[in-house]
Amino acid sequence: IKLVHISSGCIYHFDYSKCKPLKETNLPDYYDLFYSRTKIYAERALKILSDEFNILIARIRIPLDNRPHPKNTFTKLINYKKVINIPNSITYIPDFIKAIKHLIGIDAKGIYNVVNKGGLRYPELLDIYKKYVPDFNYRIIEYKELNLARTNLILSTKKLEGTGFKIRNIKEVLEECVKEYLAMNYEL
Repeated sequence: IKLVHISSGCIYHFDYSKCKPLKETNLPDYYDLFYSRTKIYAERALKILSDEFNILIARIRIPLDNRPHPKNTFTKLINYKKVINIPNSITYIPDFIKAIKHLIGIDAKGIYNVVNKGGLRYPELLDIYKKYVPDFNYRIIEYKELNLARTNLILSTKKLEGTGFKIRNIKEVLEECVKEYLAMNYEL
């Protein structure tokens, strides 16, 4: 029996001036949010059990899907109308599903960052959306205007790629995501 735990990359402070993607071996250091603390503590507990049990921990970051849903990052961004312009690792759900199937298929154990390569700045996605929905408008705001604690970071995909899985760069999926999202949205 394999246990697959979906965790989060929202467990790190990130220094963009160093701009080095965070590896699975980096120690979590972001305790500012209850959500982040629960992910850190769950991973610690599962690590203790990992010698005895077959455990895979998949760290995702900002799930982006090609299907309209209130919890989808894309739907949220469209509705917010205000976005920050800071690169973040993103997990494109269709790619995530393929990655999880691959990791289970090779009986992977331990922690894997399951994100797309590179970082996404939200305006990059919204500009593509605007090509198809010309009346759509949004505004870029400074991070401090959000008035909330959150982490912005880039996770490394090298360990995942080392298993032979070909992960796409996040910028490669944007057009596909927007087109499929709009096609499904119009079907509703």
